[in-house]
Amino acid sequence: MLITIICNLLGYEATPFFVWGMYSEKEIAPDAYEVQEIIINDSIRLDNTSGYTPSTRFYINSPLWYFIALKNNDNIDPTINFLRSKLKHNYSFIKPYEHVLFNDSSRINAFMPWYKNYLEGIAGIKIDHLKIINIKVHYSDQKIIADSNFIIGEWKQ
Repeated sequence: MLITIICNLLGYEATPFFVWGMYSEKEIAPDAYEVQEIIINDSIRLDNTSGYTPSTRFYINSPLWYFIALKNNDNIDPTINFLRSKLKHNYSFIKPYEHVLFNDSSRINAFMPWYKNYLEGIAGIKIDHLKIINIKVHYSDQKIIADSNFIIGEWKQ
């Protein structure tokens, strides 16, 4: 316990209990949201909001969200940026292990084939073409309005 208190006093976030900043602000609703549409074989829209257990929905969405974070960060694992900002000069101890600990370009390139195989198992169909579209939306008069969309990833056999 003493080590935890000392770490918190020095500014290292050892436990969230003592980090008052994470509870100090009211959360503000964003102006826009991003929604992903998964299209299988040019005609099947995977509806991951129904028909799947919560854990399956998590494993459909979570890797996809991380892939999007990588793409939005110039194909650099966002965890690297986070650790650099937190550890500052101590990051040099982790740097030699970056290729093992974090996603690199080869792993990013392997995502779409891996995701295709994963979705085949979930959906129970052979996938010859997979397209993931990111759609930016906002609410207006309690209706969802699509602002823009773009293809995040695509895989073809």
